[in-house]
Amino acid sequence: MAEKVPAIFQATFIEDGFIARNDVLIYDKGHDQWDLCEIKATNSIKEGSKERDHIIDIAFQASVLRRADVPIGKYLHMRLNKDYIRAGDLDIQVFYTKHSSLGEGFETCSSVIPGDLPKSKMI
Repeated sequence: MAEKVPAIFQATFIEDGFIARNDVLIYDKGHDQWDLCEIKATNSIKEGSKERDHIIDIAFQASVLRRADVPIGKYLHMRLNKDYIRAGDLDIQVFYTKHSSLGEGFETCSSVIPGDLPKSKMI
């Protein structure tokens, strides 16, 4: 991270006993911060599911990164483009769609999770 490379894949942070592994951290040179990007092999965001909640997932990672003093810029989800039809070579720019995670659900989780982290250590 100190070298500020363009991207770091599977960056792992251990902070205060919590482990967060990010799919991709993308360095934003203009703002001197890192964009947190989650890549999902699905074509829709999972929210409120007992099995998997993508919003809680990225909010947890953001909480651990903040504790590690990582300057975060954007919170992004990349997921499969359900309208993509391959014709020839794979066009990765169209195969995935990029979405901002900033929204009501993320803001709620992002503010609640830091307070819940100490409690979860007791479980």
